[in-house]
Amino acid sequence: AHAKPQISAAISGQAREQYLRSRERSYAVAEWVNAHVPVSARILSDGEVRFFYFKPVLVREYVWRIFSPYPYELESPKLLAMYLKERGFTHVLIAEDLKAAPPSPRPEHRAVLKDLAKDPESFKLLYENGFDSGNEKVQYRLYAILPAGEEGK
Repeated sequence: AHAKPQISAAISGQAREQYLRSRERSYAVAEWVNAHVPVSARILSDGEVRFFYFKPVLVREYVWRIFSPYPYELESPKLLAMYLKERGFTHVLIAEDLKAAPPSPRPEHRAVLKDLAKDPESFKLLYENGFDSGNEKVQYRLYAILPAGEEGK
C-alpha cells in the first residue's frame, strides 16, 4: 500500500515530470527557477527544505540565521535587501505551509522576512504558485533582490 502511487504511475506510463509535479511539492518551483534564474544565483530559502531539483544554490534561512544571524532590527526592506546583497544573495524563496499550525507569536524571522519581501522597491516578485497534494498545501513566492535604484525593473 505504501508504494501504490508509484506503482500506478509506473504501470500507467505517466511521465516523470508529470508524476513529480503532482507528488513532489518543490518540483514545479524548481523547474521554474532552473529555467529563469541563473545557476550562479544564491537563494535564501524560508520554508523550503527540499533542494534536490534546484540548480542554483539555496541556503535555508533557518541555518543562515543560526550561523550568520542577521539583525531583526532591519525594519526597512531597503536595509534588508542591502544586507542580503552584501552577503551574496540574489533571491528570496518563501514557501508558506498553509496546513501548518500558526507560527509562534515571536516578531522574528518569518513574519519580518515575509513582510519585507513584499516591498516592490527592494524585492521584485518573479514567481508565485501553490502546491496542493491533499496532504501538503504550500504557497511559493520567489523574489529577486533589487539593487538600490532598480525598483521594479
